[in-house]
Amino acid sequence: MNKALLGKKEELNYTQLLNQKTTFWDKLPYDIDNTFAIHINNHKYGKINEAKIPAKADIYFAKGFVNYDFLQQNNFN
Repeated sequence: MNKALLGKKEELNYTQLLNQKTTFWDKLPYDIDNTFAIHINNHKYGKINEAKIPAKADIYFAKGFVNYDFLQQNNFN
C-alpha cells in the first residue's frame, strides 16, 4: 500500500476515534461535548496551480451539535 493511501486511512481512523470521544481528547484543549472532527476528502481549486489541490489540513475541528445516533449510523464520520 502506498504512503498516501495509508495516510488517508489513518486520517479516517483518527476522525472516527475522535468522534467516539475516546481518550485522544485528554490531550486537546477543546470541549469534548460540543466539538467534532471532520475529515476533509475533497479538493479545492488553487489559484496559483490553476488546478484542484488537497486541503491544507485533513482533519478539522468544528463546534456544534451532532446527534449521536447520526454519528453511529455514519461510522463516526
